[in-house]
Amino acid sequence: NIDITARYPELQNIKFDFDVLLDGEIVLEKNGKCDFSNLMSREHLKDVFKINLLSKKHPVKFYAFDMLFCNDKGIYDMPLMERKELMIMINPYQSACFEVLPHTNDIERAKEWLKNEEGLIIKRRDSLYQFNTRSNDWLKFKNSVDKLVRFYKYEINTDRSITLTDDFHRVKCNDLLAKTKIDTYGYVDCEVKGLEFTESNHIRQPIMKRIVG
Repeated sequence: NIDITARYPELQNIKFDFDVLLDGEIVLEKNGKCDFSNLMSREHLKDVFKINLLSKKHPVKFYAFDMLFCNDKGIYDMPLMERKELMIMINPYQSACFEVLPHTNDIERAKEWLKNEEGLIIKRRDSLYQFNTRSNDWLKFKNSVDKLVRFYKYEINTDRSITLTDDFHRVKCNDLLAKTKIDTYGYVDCEVKGLEFTESNHIRQPIMKRIVG
C-alpha cells in the first residue's frame, strides 16, 4: 500500500477512461533484456532531480498481466481466462510505458519464449486470483546462468550452515567441507547459479550448486 508514482514519472502518462486495478510488474529493459541493476538503482530514489534524470536515461515500462477490479467491480474471483478476455478493453491504452503482457496456450511458442526471456509463469486456465498466496495454480519457471566462483571468506550462521563470500557474491552453503577448504587452503571453488550476469560479470541472486574439486 505504498504509493511509488513519484519514483517513476514516466508512468504517470498511463491514463484510462475508467477505473481499473491491474496486477503487473515494472520493468527496465536494455538491449531487449531486463536490466535489473539499473531498475534497483531507481527503486529507492527520493531526490527529484535524479528521479527525473533517470526517468529519461533509464525509462521503465509497466507490464500488466492481470485485472482485479474494473469500475469498482471485483473480478478476481472470475476464472483466469475470463479476466484475460476483459483485459482486451485496456489494449487501446498501450504505449511506450504501458503494455499488456502476452500469453499463449501454444506449448511450442512458450518454449521459444523460455529460450529468450527470464522465465515463464504457467497458470491454470480456470485459476482464481489469490491475494498474498503462493498457489500451485501458478508455477514459475526461471532460466538460470552458472559460474565458477572462488570464495575466500565465510560466516557461520545460527543454523550451523555457512555463508560464503568473495565480496561480490554471497551464497549459503550447508556443506561444511567448504569451511574446511577455506581454513586449510585459503579458498574454495564452487559452482553457483543465478538469474543472470550483471554488467560486471557477477551473478544476480546467486545460489550454491556444488563444491568443485
